[in-house]
Amino acid sequence: MFTAVTILPRVSSLLAIAIAGVLIAGCGESEEEKAKAQVCHSREQINKSVTSLQTLPINASVVETAKKDLSAIESELGKIREAEPKLEPSIKSEVETAQNTFKTEIVSIAAAAAKELANGGLTEPQKFAPELKAALDKLVGSYKTTIGNIKC
Repeated sequence: MFTAVTILPRVSSLLAIAIAGVLIAGCGESEEEKAKAQVCHSREQINKSVTSLQTLPINASVVETAKKDLSAIESELGKIREAEPKLEPSIKSEVETAQNTFKTEIVSIAAAAAKELANGGLTEPQKFAPELKAALDKLVGSYKTTIGNIKC
């Protein structure tokens, strides 16, 4: 014979299993949601690198530090590129345009900064501080109008 004492643990166990099943099934993200999450995560990482570049002190280690941040930005742009095909069309277009524009601008800015550094900035970075600061400010502005504008 079943009593409340013997049935209650069984019902509780079955209820717990049912709730766990619903939670697991409800937690699955679609490919579009995962892609959007990747884009948003990459956007935040790029923001950190851009902020780091913006606050970079102009000294003898400026080149190595800048390379590290630029490499991180390049890596995150690659992750955004990988996520693009999985995004819903309205977001895909926005992300693709922002990513392409930012990448083009960062290459231009980096080339200009490298030219300044090659013209003596490596040995005397303070001498070229205004030019480097202008390049970094341009990078920040480019980020804000491109990748930074992606809605997350």
